[in-house]
Amino acid sequence: MGKGGWTRRRRAIHRPSQRGMCGMIGVAQEPVIAFGRFRLFPRRQMLFAGEERVPMGGTMFELLLVLTERPGELIGQHELMKRVWPGRIIDPCNVRSQVAALRRALGCSKGAERFIVTSSGRGYRFVAPVRVGEDAHRPSAAAPERPAVAQPWRAKTLIGREAQIAAAAERLLERRQLTILGQPGGGKSALAHAVASHVAGDFADGVHLVSPDADLPGRGLASSDREMLIVVDAAERNLDAVAALADTMLAELPRCALLVTSREALGSESETVLRVAALPVPAEDEADADAILDCAAVKLLRERMAHVRGDAAATSPAQLASLARRTGGNPLAIELVAAEAALIGAGTLLHALDDSLLLSLHRRAGSLRTTIESACAGLCEDTVTLLDRLGAVTGSFTLEIAARSAALEPGRVATLLRALAARSLVEIREAGDGIRYRLPEPVRAFAAERLRETGEHRGSIARLRRWLIECPDRIAREPVLHRALLAAGTEGEDFGALVLASVPAWRMGNRHAEADHWLDRSLAAANPVLRFSLLEACASFQAAGSGSAANLRRTGEAMLEAAQDGASRLAALRAVWVAQVATGGIDAARVTAAAARVEAARLGEPDRALADLMTSTVLHLEGRPREALDLVDRVIRLVPAGLADFAWPPLRTEALALRARLLLLLGRTDEASGAAAQAVEEARETGDPHALARVIALAALPVAISLARHPLAASLCERLTALSSDLALPRWRAVAELFQHWVSMAVEPSASAEAMEPSLRALAGSPIGMIRAWASTARAEAMVSGQTLFAAFDTVEAGLARASEGERWLRPEWMRIQALALARMGAHEGALALVELGRAEASTQGPWWLSRIDAAKAMLLAGRGGANDPGGSVVRLPRTTTANGRLSRPIAVRGAAPHRTPSTPAVLIQLAEG
Repeated sequence: MGKGGWTRRRRAIHRPSQRGMCGMIGVAQEPVIAFGRFRLFPRRQMLFAGEERVPMGGTMFELLLVLTERPGELIGQHELMKRVWPGRIIDPCNVRSQVAALRRALGCSKGAERFIVTSSGRGYRFVAPVRVGEDAHRPSAAAPERPAVAQPWRAKTLIGREAQIAAAAERLLERRQLTILGQPGGGKSALAHAVASHVAGDFADGVHLVSPDADLPGRGLASSDREMLIVVDAAERNLDAVAALADTMLAELPRCALLVTSREALGSESETVLRVAALPVPAEDEADADAILDCAAVKLLRERMAHVRGDAAATSPAQLASLARRTGGNPLAIELVAAEAALIGAGTLLHALDDSLLLSLHRRAGSLRTTIESACAGLCEDTVTLLDRLGAVTGSFTLEIAARSAALEPGRVATLLRALAARSLVEIREAGDGIRYRLPEPVRAFAAERLRETGEHRGSIARLRRWLIECPDRIAREPVLHRALLAAGTEGEDFGALVLASVPAWRMGNRHAEADHWLDRSLAAANPVLRFSLLEACASFQAAGSGSAANLRRTGEAMLEAAQDGASRLAALRAVWVAQVATGGIDAARVTAAAARVEAARLGEPDRALADLMTSTVLHLEGRPREALDLVDRVIRLVPAGLADFAWPPLRTEALALRARLLLLLGRTDEASGAAAQAVEEARETGDPHALARVIALAALPVAISLARHPLAASLCERLTALSSDLALPRWRAVAELFQHWVSMAVEPSASAEAMEPSLRALAGSPIGMIRAWASTARAEAMVSGQTLFAAFDTVEAGLARASEGERWLRPEWMRIQALALARMGAHEGALALVELGRAEASTQGPWWLSRIDAAKAMLLAGRGGANDPGGSVVRLPRTTTANGRLSRPIAVRGAAPHRTPSTPAVLIQLAEG
């Protein structure tokens, strides 16, 4: 059908009152316009792709109607503005934006057939065959082939560049000149080929690749009526000539466009620059296999490995992630690494892939080393020196870091960095802390290799380590650089000093495994001057939960051997003491605390506060809360809030937690709650998650549970659970689980006591041993309530044995629970006798245990109902068949307490046969 005929039919569709419409498609039939796989219904303003409706706004729909009205004809921008936006003043950019959106809606940006072609500076053509009326329901004819791309040309599908291809194509069509910049081996040429293939249909006279080495301005490209895309690859070989071509072509060939790849910008007036970033690589801590395999760098790596070997499925996601990270997302590096991995295996390559091997890998196109050497040609001596010294820097860096690594003035370094950035040898980006720079990974490997060859590598590493040591706050801000400097070698005092400076960052960041690794490495290489400080740091992490009490004790003993003064000996004694308290060695802890007081007497107030805290804790465990409280109050006065406290655990928060427990035992419950709240708040203000977790576990939760403040206890338990997840230490997860069960049993006495057993077992010998013992009493009482009496008696016997060895503070509670167990078995008189013994014990400690003993006594008296069961009588219980360890055989009980002391009658549990 001729153009005039299509115009008449289009008008008939928009003017239903005209006669032509009736004869052509019928009054009742919906007019249809079809192209490709699309069907357009003007009356209903709907567009369908097959059977699926394509969402489209009114403006875009009207634009499509205007373009399909005259298929194949050039429709200028001004005409489009008049037709689509009648009576309105529209910026031409709005037209381009709507056309781009329409292309996306039609799938043009995904490499499918093209429907709309741009004529640079003139307008747009709808180039697909259009059918209307009855013809619209027939299958579409094959779309015309795209204009041929001039040879030599081979564009291939790129992985991970879809968005960049679309963005580059749009910029090129809008601005007519686009320069693609990027690092050596960064995939500039491949991207340019893909962009050229993407827009080939917009240039009637095709795409032409020309060499930058030719006499470009004098080529006499074509007449001004030609529509073509000129592509110049690797323009850095002849920048001036390519810039002259750009000026000439854009002035004399208004329907042509220029696409350039280069390491440097041309600097021409109309140039638009697009920088090609490296392909994304998996994060260091990424463990999800699907996320790794979905990463663009890994996709390309697998595709290239499969191309060489035929199959990359045998390589694990973790290996692929490591290889991809090693390339830094550089496409050429990925191609080279993939080829090598396909030949020798990813695992083998990972063990051998250092900087030198990465640079040496080569294919027909050459190696990374030769590519980067070419990019560095012509740089001045100072710029080359800076580049080499930046080889010691891993990750992004600031101007200050670059200046320290290079031992140059910051102003000079800024000038040299601009020169490197102009060659795409350094990347520049804005960050929250200002401008940051980064060497592409292959460039960093090249610089590091040269730095080692010159013998200056050690000097740059030492300068950067000292920069971190001078201000340890920098360690948290520069984690990548920090890890790289630690891994750079253990020689020199600066290594041990950097490890020590890293301790606060590791503690605040919950990086216990990392701390343990580097502390062990530094201890193996440390000189005597640093040995004690490194041991003290080890002890702090072990006390925080990453080590056992036995390891902590050994570390403390090593500290005593390395101690050179009173303060060092006091710190060593504390480490030994913490291990002793954790394992219930109260007698040994008492001796150690006494030795600490002797040392502290010769030192200042903070040291005396430490000795007082150790002594008060021992007094607390011995069941002497009043004496302990006096010492704790003195500790809190000696260590005021806000005082810098580098001890672990922090003295003040530990003292506040202990004070809350002591106030509870003394029956001052409101003060105990207030002290626990103060301890939590001050621990939170330290910013140390371990300190906060300890205070919640040692004070806030036990006080809330004991006072039956169940909502508060549940809330604190949730907070502790979240902290334990952040701390990522198995021991703290066990602590959180312990309190979850404890709170459950407090809220619902019938809750299973056995559920707490794994947590108690996991916390044996832990730094919160005293709370483990307290929780054990709750478990034993739950056993009594659930009538698992054999297990309850075993637990009570073990608790009373520990009490006789020094943990006397819980003795009244164990006696109370034992009395309840006896009463459950019917030995009421024996239970009452045991209550009286427990009452005498509790009266020496404080009102809290006494009140619990009195409550138990009242319950026993109320439940006895006047029955007379003198001590020594035997009560037979009926046979039962209950599960979960409950009695399944008759037993005979002689009433009295099970702990064997001369003043207490023995409890005999005899198994009978019925």
